[in-house]
Amino acid sequence: ALFPFWEYRPGATALSLLALPLLVALMHPRVFRPLADRVLRLARRPPLEIVVGFRAVLVLLCLFVADWFVGGLGAWMLARAVTGLGADALPVVIVAHALAYVAGMAAFFVPSGIGVRRLALPGAPRGSGAHMGAVPEAVGHVGGAALRGAGGGGRRCTGKEGGGMSDRRRRRAAGGRRRAAGSPVPVPVEGPDEMQMKSLLRRRALYVIGGAILFAVVYSLLSWLKYRAYMDARFDLGNMVQAVYNTAHGRFLEITSGDAQPRQMSRLGSHVDPVLALFALPWLVWPSPVMLLVGQAVVVATGAWPSFRLGVRITRDPDAAALLAGAYLLYPALGFLVLNEFHPVALATPLLLWAFLWLEEGRWTRAAVVLVLAAACKETVPLVIALMGAYFAVRKRSLWPLLVTSAGAAWFVVAVWVVIPHYSGDQSAFIARYGEYGSGAGEVVKTALSRPDQTIADLLSASNLRYWLRLLWPLGFTPLLSPLTLLITLPELVLNALSTTVYQRRIEFHYTALEIPFLFAAAVLGVMRLWRRLGGASRKTAGLMRGERVRRSTLALAVLLCTLAGNYFLGPLPFSLPGAAYRGGHYARTAHSAALDEAVALIPDGATVSANNNAGAQLAARRIAYVFPFYTDADWVIVDQRRPFVFDKEDAAQHSRALGRLVLDPEFVSVFAKDGVLVFKRVGVDDGAGASGAASPDAAARRSFTRPS
Repeated sequence: ALFPFWEYRPGATALSLLALPLLVALMHPRVFRPLADRVLRLARRPPLEIVVGFRAVLVLLCLFVADWFVGGLGAWMLARAVTGLGADALPVVIVAHALAYVAGMAAFFVPSGIGVRRLALPGAPRGSGAHMGAVPEAVGHVGGAALRGAGGGGRRCTGKEGGGMSDRRRRRAAGGRRRAAGSPVPVPVEGPDEMQMKSLLRRRALYVIGGAILFAVVYSLLSWLKYRAYMDARFDLGNMVQAVYNTAHGRFLEITSGDAQPRQMSRLGSHVDPVLALFALPWLVWPSPVMLLVGQAVVVATGAWPSFRLGVRITRDPDAAALLAGAYLLYPALGFLVLNEFHPVALATPLLLWAFLWLEEGRWTRAAVVLVLAAACKETVPLVIALMGAYFAVRKRSLWPLLVTSAGAAWFVVAVWVVIPHYSGDQSAFIARYGEYGSGAGEVVKTALSRPDQTIADLLSASNLRYWLRLLWPLGFTPLLSPLTLLITLPELVLNALSTTVYQRRIEFHYTALEIPFLFAAAVLGVMRLWRRLGGASRKTAGLMRGERVRRSTLALAVLLCTLAGNYFLGPLPFSLPGAAYRGGHYARTAHSAALDEAVALIPDGATVSANNNAGAQLAARRIAYVFPFYTDADWVIVDQRRPFVFDKEDAAQHSRALGRLVLDPEFVSVFAKDGVLVFKRVGVDDGAGASGAASPDAAARRSFTRPS
């Protein structure tokens, strides 16, 4: 309603996303200057005398994007204070602010004054939130000043489009040579090759940063479109939303179990992922499930930087490293990981990449910090950490990394056999996925080792081979050239391969999170090994192989093209081949989504609700949130006949029987019905936030909260 022109069209969205790199390329001096000169010549104006270097253009572009984000945040906070605009509209407001900023450039020569909006801020009601909108506005003005300052600095650039050496550097290099010539002690001097390499490294680093920002923006937008189209659900986004919401309100990781006999319990009874608590503070600023989705996209995008640094360290070629970092961002499994709702284990992907890089560089303290954070993302992360320690003990020929192995193994044992049973009252419910091997974690391990024939048969099943193929071919099978690195993924590969849940063997889900970092590290090492073998001298140093026919950047480009082909044949970007997991139409908003919006809007904040799984994410930000068909203790019930979920599985027959019982229940009355979406309210319950005829949410929670002694 705020932006009537906003309508999602898959084709237009795909073209606009593909146009982004084209627009960036048009800003390169070699492209922009001829076009600008031609336009100026037609306008009978003199040609440009100075052109800003491409590096400065990229820096300015990043600063403008940051400025638009801050300004859009301020506009949203102002609109929220005046109209009560929801958090789901934040991405649209930011985009609209950016468009307005660009359109405002047409009025460059027209003085605009202070503006009505800024004059209205001092008169806004105290405590309305409008004054908070002035804070990002002020920051935006500071950012604008920084942009103008940076732009001024860019206009002073001379030389070859920012790619040559500045006068200051030439003078410094010349002075260094004179001091070296007149000094009896040799002074190390940066030669032209080394300085050019550093300049190339900085330029490629900017490309990687730009690619990471583009990844975060695109996947944040796609995640938001999935959310507003009700493609996310109570399982699993709603579970995370409720845990973060309750933590932000003083109830550490409390959730409502989604089973036939629901109870209030700790999230740690299902998965040991306390890293979720870190999102409680951002929730107080942006209380929306979209915050988790955007945060996940941003955190995963940061993995491009350790990917680039690892590529530089291994290949000694900035071009190859930048291309490999691009392959990381385009890797289909990584895109699916971000789009598969929100899972704390997805945050472990960039953290493990940072840990791998710092262990490779010998920075043990930094590696320890990120390893602790990664271990807090899921109880199975310590298994791969333990193998990572053993890997680096072999690679570095040192016993110190075995401390990492010991700590990882110890934490895994504590998480599985102590923490989860303490908070759930029993072993992990996910052990049931390995029922063919036993009923307990210890029994599953014993059976898998004592019956190798069954284990090997399951590992080599068709679904597993297909799963491994989809993991490997988008990287050009290069991880196979570094088998020792690939072995770090063994625990997660085995857990996925032996599970009876088929989703664990599909790249469209989050179960690849602990495999991606080491698949990529193995790909980087594999590219280097392939380059040496194709050069015919696997023992030569990189300096002696400069004249070889095959370049490292060529091999890295081949890997990048494989990941691009993976997006086309497998997904998840909107330009994928028809039949892929996600296409443009999947992100479209339908009339059914609008009906669900109307139904969700009827549910008061804080009310006890039972919701269909596909509407559970939108209604999880409350202390108690049941999953249909359980509705006995709920005050409101929302049912979607077009998505007949029974808890987290679709079962049309059982869903119809449960709905029939609800319709005939005299304690509930229907208050909404549209396009198969039904809303029921308990008799005697007000339409407001409180409940007159039923127990309060806090009282119900006290009755149902269980914690073993």
